[in-house]
Amino acid sequence: MKTNTPTPQEMESRICRYADLVPVKADFAESKGIPAEAYATIAADETFLLMAPEGMKSATGEAPPVVGGDGGEIFTVNIARCPPNDGPFLHAHQTTAETFMCLNGRFRINWG
Repeated sequence: MKTNTPTPQEMESRICRYADLVPVKADFAESKGIPAEAYATIAADETFLLMAPEGMKSATGEAPPVVGGDGGEIFTVNIARCPPNDGPFLHAHQTTAETFMCLNGRFRINWG
């Protein structure tokens, strides 16, 4: 099996630096006519788009740091920052899958 040795420039195209990410916040929702209180009931405090297919942008129009990182051009990766005792409400996706990974603290997930 051949080993791929990427150059530093190739690696940079696959790296997300948290300090460089631009969050989607409630003020974005307000700019679209959605009251901050309403947005807070359905969305995380902040969301960050890390990876997405070519041409996909965040809600604020930012391109992700990693474009097409999965090779199949179908995966998106986001971080959602939620305050304690808060998180996504029960919801469904008709044509996509969703995976939750807790980066800090604990997440309680109920279903059924």
